[in-house]
Amino acid sequence: MFVARLIGRVLLIVGLMVLVRDLLLWFDLARWVPMNFAEVVRLVGNFSSMRGTIAGPVADVWVCPVLLVLGGALLWLARLWAVRRSRYRPF
Repeated sequence: MFVARLIGRVLLIVGLMVLVRDLLLWFDLARWVPMNFAEVVRLVGNFSSMRGTIAGPVADVWVCPVLLVLGGALLWLARLWAVRRSRYRPF
């Protein structure tokens, strides 16, 4: 549960950071330029194994909603696991 909540919070924070980056670019350039998965792979670094794996339509998906949905889902599931675990009384 702790790990799921930690990963969920990190994904939410990173998703919000990407959203802020996209909004700042929108205000600066006066056009909408969202960050996609291809840009994320370029920003991560020189991971040669990742360079060829993201291609086609997957590379054009906007990162922000994906990260926010995954983070929110993990936090929601961790809360359900905590409630279910607290209700379980073996004795």
